[in-house]
Amino acid sequence: MKSMRLLSLLVMAILLFSRPYAAQDSGTSESQDKPPTLERAFESKKPVIALFYTLHACKCTNKRCSDALALTDSIIGKVLTPKFEYVKIETADRKDLAREYKIIALPILVIFDSSGDEVKRLQSWEIDEANIQSAIAAISPKQKNGK
Repeated sequence: MKSMRLLSLLVMAILLFSRPYAAQDSGTSESQDKPPTLERAFESKKPVIALFYTLHACKCTNKRCSDALALTDSIIGKVLTPKFEYVKIETADRKDLAREYKIIALPILVIFDSSGDEVKRLQSWEIDEANIQSAIAAISPKQKNGK
């Protein structure tokens, strides 16, 4: 009986804490009545950093996704906001995008250039600060030379 109560509390906690992420799929500054999307990020004509994740999976995947969210949020917040669009995509809510971009393992960080072409994909084990910075640096000169 005690384990059933703990399980119920765990499920409630997951539902409570995962909903804010599931409702939003981007960190761009759009109005609250229209949640930001990958499609709108492409319309900005800026490079796009898209983190595909889920909080509706096994314990180890949830941990990797939570870690990737925290790390990517901290890096994006420090450096990239004006130059890039950052979109977080909860694959449980956007299965169509997961299929379209062939997301087969989570989390995955996908970097698109300003034309919407994929230039880099970081698998879960590659998502660390050095690899993210390197991927961003690789696309940054192209954007500067193109202007």
